[in-house]
Amino acid sequence: MCQVTIDVPDSALADLRQDPDTRAREVRVAAAIGLYASGRVSLAEATEVAGIGRVLFADRLRDAHVPVHRLTTEDLALEFAGG
Repeated sequence: MCQVTIDVPDSALADLRQDPDTRAREVRVAAAIGLYASGRVSLAEATEVAGIGRVLFADRLRDAHVPVHRLTTEDLALEFAGG
């Protein structure tokens, strides 16, 4: 597993009003949402990055207005073809 360390100014997360561990988890989830929304990782990979369960991550995606399921052109073609 890869470990990533970032420095974030206290002022950037001050309005979270949470302890440092909770803030770190929030940043981790935000990173996972961003990676998933940009199509860089799968739902399973993003859930692993977030470090939370799949259902909870799906809820967090909905809260961020990110579709949980992404349909490709091929998926749509199969759907309309009845496959």
